[in-house]
Amino acid sequence: MKKQRGAMSLLITGMLLVGALLFSLGSAKNVFYQTKRAQNEVEARKDHWAAEGGLECAFTHANLDNAKPTMTVADCNLDDLDSLIVSGSTKLSITSKAGNRQVARQLIVSGVSSSSTGVIKSASNLYLSGSVAMLADPASKSTAENEWKCELVRFKTGLDILGAITNQGIGTGLNTPYSTFPTSSSQTCKSTHQTTGITLGLTQNAAELVANGTIGNDFKHDPLMTPFKDTFNVERSQWLDVMYDDNVFRIGTGLPSDKPSKVEDLPVASTLIANCGAKISNAINDGNRVIWVYGGCEISDTTNLQDAIDSLPERKSVALIIHNGIFAVDSALSFKGLLYHFVDDDLGFAPTQSAWESVSDINLKGALFGAAEAHNGVAGQKGIPYNQVSLFNNGSFKPSGGYVLDAPGTYAIFNGSLHALYNRDNLRDALKPFTGGSIAWIEGSWRDY
Repeated sequence: MKKQRGAMSLLITGMLLVGALLFSLGSAKNVFYQTKRAQNEVEARKDHWAAEGGLECAFTHANLDNAKPTMTVADCNLDDLDSLIVSGSTKLSITSKAGNRQVARQLIVSGVSSSSTGVIKSASNLYLSGSVAMLADPASKSTAENEWKCELVRFKTGLDILGAITNQGIGTGLNTPYSTFPTSSSQTCKSTHQTTGITLGLTQNAAELVANGTIGNDFKHDPLMTPFKDTFNVERSQWLDVMYDDNVFRIGTGLPSDKPSKVEDLPVASTLIANCGAKISNAINDGNRVIWVYGGCEISDTTNLQDAIDSLPERKSVALIIHNGIFAVDSALSFKGLLYHFVDDDLGFAPTQSAWESVSDINLKGALFGAAEAHNGVAGQKGIPYNQVSLFNNGSFKPSGGYVLDAPGTYAIFNGSLHALYNRDNLRDALKPFTGGSIAWIEGSWRDY
C-alpha cells in the first residue's frame, strides 16, 4: 500500500495538466480566429477605402472636365481598384469596386448636362444666313488623350446655313473654354467633331446634312432637348417661378412687383420696350446679374451696354432673358454671359409684321425689309414670313456664355457672318442662383456630415 501512495495526486495533477492543455489549445484557436478576423477586417477596410477612392477620383475628373467623367481605372492610379462604372447623364450613378467591396453614389451635373452643351442651343428654327466661324464648346472628353467631342450647335427642329462652316477648335489663353480646362498640352477637337471646309448653298438643307454625316458631330440634332430645364433646373411650365425669383431683375411695362397667382394675371408684353438697351445697362451697373426683359427688345447703340459689361468683375457674368417679344440686334457687342430668347406656351405670343415695322434702327430695317421686298420674306433667299421671325441679328452680338433660343415654331435669323467665342464659366456664373454650381454629390448618397 505504501508503494501506491501519491497515485491519486498524480492522477489529479495529470488531469489538471490535460485541462490546462485543452484550455490553452482553445485559447490559441480563439486567438488565431481573432487574428484572422482582424486581418480580414483590415483587408475589407482597404477594399472599402480603395473603392471610396474610386468615387473621389470620378468626382475630381467630373469637376476637371466640367462634365460626366470618362476616365478609366488606370486614370485613377489606385492599385487596388478593380472597376469604376459611370452611368446616367444629368444625374450620374458612380459604382466603384475593389476586392469584395462595392460602393455606389450619385452626382448631379447642373448646367452641363449632355443636352445643354453647344455654343448655340436652339428650339427655335435656326437660320444662319452667312458664314459660321466659332470657337467650340469642348462638350465631353474623348477616349484619346487631349481630345474632345466638341459642339457648336445643338438644334431641336430646323437648321439652315447659307455659307461656309468653320469650327475654330478649342480656345487658348484668354479664350480658354473654362478656368479648370487642361492647359498642360495642346487640346483639340476630335476630327469627327470639327466641321471645316464645308460651304452650303441655297438648295442644301443643313439638318439633312447633319443627319447623313456630311456635317460633323459638332452639329447635333436633338429633338428631345429641353433648353429651359437644362438652363434653369426646373420644368418649362415653371417659368413664372424663375421670372419672379429673388435673384432676377425684371424689365417690363406694368409688371406686378410680386409674383401673380397665375400667368394670366401678367400684363400683355410690350411690342418693343422703350430704351431697352439702356435699361439693361442700368440694371447691370446696379449689380444685377440675371435680367428678365418681358416684351420686345431692340439693341442698336451698345456703347453704354458694352461699358456696363466691361465693368463686370473678373469671373462675373450676366444672364439676359428676352421673353415674349421680338429681339432685334444691329450692333457689335461682346456680351459676357448668356442670351436666352424665350417664348412661353401660356400667353400665346406670336411675332407680327407690325412689331418688326416698329423697329427704329435704319440699318436693321434695311436688312430686314430690303431682303423681304426682293424675296417675299425675311433674310432673302429662304422667303420666311415676318410673322414667323422672333429674332433677327444683323450685327455681331456675341454672348460668350452662348445662345439659348427657345421660341418653338418661330425663326431665329442671324444675318451675315456669325463669329462667336465660348466660355462656359460665363454660363455657369450667371446661372448659379438656379443650378447652385455645376457638379455636386446628391444629398443622402454620400456622408452628409
